[in-house]
Amino acid sequence: MKNALVAVQTKTMLSTEIAALCNKRHDHVMRDITVIVEQLKDSPNLGSVFKSSTYLAGNGKQEKCYSLDHEATMVVVTGYDVIARTKVIRRWVELETQLVRPLTQLEILSQSIGILTEHDKRLTATETKIDQLQVDLRNGVPQGYVSKANALRMFRTYIRYRFSSPPTLL
Repeated sequence: MKNALVAVQTKTMLSTEIAALCNKRHDHVMRDITVIVEQLKDSPNLGSVFKSSTYLAGNGKQEKCYSLDHEATMVVVTGYDVIARTKVIRRWVELETQLVRPLTQLEILSQSIGILTEHDKRLTATETKIDQLQVDLRNGVPQGYVSKANALRMFRTYIRYRFSSPPTLL
């Protein structure tokens, strides 16, 4: 199959859910995760995923939280009591036994639109830089350039580098 689009949904748990399951305040869970992330920052081979995220709080404001993979969740909750660990482990068993639902065409299109929109923004920014370079070249060699030929060579290299790979879906 040529150029197959594969969309993978990674199972994660938010720090807000961990706080609820463990009967802990969310700010305390966030503090614990921040300490763990700081301790693991020099050990990238440990593989746990602690992804910074946000959620809509009860007061209507976006608040910071973490999205954790299975391993990261276990790293956090092993410091908590047995009842809390049991609740979180049972929740992960639920998550893992759920059937993995492939993304719908609408979800894939939505993600594609987001990626293409971002790519379009980058392209527009680059075109603006190109226009400014052309104005600079018409008005004389920009400061720091040895010659117009050198400026054009640098510009071509920049364009090749900037758009050498197409956007990809994660």
